[in-house]
Amino acid sequence: MLKQKLRYHHETVINKPLDEVIRLFANRNHIAKWQPGLISSETIEISPLPKYKLEFQFGRRKMIMTETILRN
Repeated sequence: MLKQKLRYHHETVINKPLDEVIRLFANRNHIAKWQPGLISSETIEISPLPKYKLEFQFGRRKMIMTETILRN
């Protein structure tokens, strides 16, 4: 299997009250609602920066990514 390292940055402005956004994002059970193709999410590390292993499937193609939360 070929492993490549790719850096990807994306920011989204959410026009909702902060407490509502925090409540929804804090619950990892909701992640598939805003991450199309997500089939699994696994916590790798909590501190100092939260890291997650995300597995996606798009048709027959699978992709594994590491997500690092840089800001709250």
